[in-house]
Amino acid sequence: MRPYSLLPLLLPFVGCSAPGGVRAVEPGAEQTLQFASAPSSVPLGAPAGPLAAPAPRARRTSAAPGHGLDDPTPVPDQEAATTAVNEEPELSAAEKIARVRSIQADWGIAAVVRTATIPFTGSNKSVSSFVPMMFFEGDDFFVRGTSGGAHLWKDADEEVNALARLRFFDIPKEFQNTVQGDTADFGLQYQRELDDAWWQAEVMSDQSGNVHGNLRGGTTFTGEDWILEPGLNIRYGTDDFISRYFAVEPLTGQSADGAFIFSPEVAARYHVGSDLYLVGALRYNAFGSGIRELDAIDDSGSFESYLGFGFFQDRGEPQFLGRPNGQERTEREIDAPPFIRLAQGFASPSDLGEILALDIEDDEFNNKMTSVFYGHPLSDQLFGLPLQIYLSPGLAYHYESDVQDETFELIAKIHLYYTFPWSVRTRFGVAEGVSWIEDVTYIEGVSMAEKDYRPSNLMNYLDFTLDVNVGDLFGAEKMSALWLGVAVHHRSSIFESASQFGRIKGGSNYPSIYLQWDLL
Repeated sequence: MRPYSLLPLLLPFVGCSAPGGVRAVEPGAEQTLQFASAPSSVPLGAPAGPLAAPAPRARRTSAAPGHGLDDPTPVPDQEAATTAVNEEPELSAAEKIARVRSIQADWGIAAVVRTATIPFTGSNKSVSSFVPMMFFEGDDFFVRGTSGGAHLWKDADEEVNALARLRFFDIPKEFQNTVQGDTADFGLQYQRELDDAWWQAEVMSDQSGNVHGNLRGGTTFTGEDWILEPGLNIRYGTDDFISRYFAVEPLTGQSADGAFIFSPEVAARYHVGSDLYLVGALRYNAFGSGIRELDAIDDSGSFESYLGFGFFQDRGEPQFLGRPNGQERTEREIDAPPFIRLAQGFASPSDLGEILALDIEDDEFNNKMTSVFYGHPLSDQLFGLPLQIYLSPGLAYHYESDVQDETFELIAKIHLYYTFPWSVRTRFGVAEGVSWIEDVTYIEGVSMAEKDYRPSNLMNYLDFTLDVNVGDLFGAEKMSALWLGVAVHHRSSIFESASQFGRIKGGSNYPSIYLQWDLL
C-alpha cells in the first residue's frame, strides 16, 4: 500500500474528538519553424522584452481613498483588524503553543492574458498566452510578476539588484512547443526613486551570453480607486543579441549591428474592492533602422498588452505597479507561523482529476521524489476570510530508477490554507506557482511523448494539500506544531495556453504524504 492511500484513513478523524534527466524517453528531433514568404525558421530566443510586471508598492502609512499619501489616518477596516489581532482571545494550551506572530508582507498573485503582435514575415501576426504571476516584496528578495531577484544593496531611495526576468518570443503558437523560445535573462539592475517618478538601468544577458541593456523610467498618477503609470524603456541590443533574435542569423545567414528599441508603455490597476484588482498594460516596441531593414522583419515595431485580475494585500488604496518606492512598509502582525514541510512523493500516470477522486494508479517503475518546502507567512486573511497565505519556495529530489537519472526540481509557489475549526484541526490548502526541473522525469516524458509534445523544463505548478494537527489527533499538546497530511505535487502547462511553458497539455503528478512543522 502506498503512503498516499492513507487519505481515507485520515478522513474519519475530521471533526471528531481527539483521543487522549530521462533515459527511456528522448525528446523528438528539432523541427524548423516555417513562415510564409519569410525566413525558413526561427531559433530560440525572444525579440522583445516582456511588459513591466505589476507589483505592490509600499507606503509609509495606509491611506483611505481620498486621503493624502502621507496622511497618517489608518484605514478603518485595517485599524479594526489590527485591534482584533492585538486583543488576545482565550486560547487552549494547544492553541497557545501553535500561535506565532509574524509580520504581514507585501504580496500578490495575478492571472493575465498577454497578447502580442508578431514582427516576423508571415501570415500569422498575433499570439496570446496565459500568464500566472506572483508578487512578493521582502527585505532581501522580491518577486514581481515575470521577474525576481535579490537586493545586493538598498537604502530609502536606491537599490542594486541581481535580477532574472522572463522574456517572451512572439511567434505563431503552433510553433511554440517546437521552438520553446521564451527565455530568461539574468543581470544587474540599478533603481532610483524620485518622488513620484523613478528610473532603472539594467545590463542583462541570456544563457548564451547575448547581452542587452535597458534604461527605463516613468511616473505615477493616482485616483481614488485607480493608478496609472506611464513610462519609457530604451533597449540597446549588442551585435550578437540583434543578430540572434531579430536577424535570425543561424537560419538566414544575415548578421546585424547593435540597435535600439524604443518602447513607450503604460500600466494600470483598478481597485474593484477588498483584495481584488483589475490589471492591464500596453507597450509599443519601435524598432531602430538596423532592425527594420533586416530580411526577417517586415514591421516597424510590435505591440504587447496584458489584461487580467489579481489579488493583492488590501491597504484601502490602489497599489503601485512595477516597483517598490523605497519607503517603509506598513506592517501588521498576523497569526501565521513559518513552517518546514518534508514530503515523500510517488509518481502516478493517473491525471489530476483521477487522483483527487482517489483513483490512483501506481507507476510500474516506482519512480519517487522527496521534497522540502519553507513557508514564509504573507497574510492571515483574504476577502476578510481566515486564510493563511504563504510564499513557499521548495526543492525536490527525484531518485534514480531503471528509466531515469536522478534530477533536481526547484519550486516557488504561493500557498493558501483554510483551517476547519473542528476538535481535530483540519486544513485544506491549494498552491499556485512555477516549477523548473533539471531533467524532465520519466513519467512526464511519457505523458509528453504520447501527445507528440516536446517537454519543457519550466512548467506551471499546483499543490493540493489536506492535513490534520497531530497534537489534536493524539491529544498531545507538545505535538501541536506538527501536521500530518497528503498532497498532490502537480506540474503542467495550463492546457496549451501558456507559451512560457512550451504550449503543452499534460504534465506529471506525484501523490505524496508529508509532515509539516510550524516554527515556533
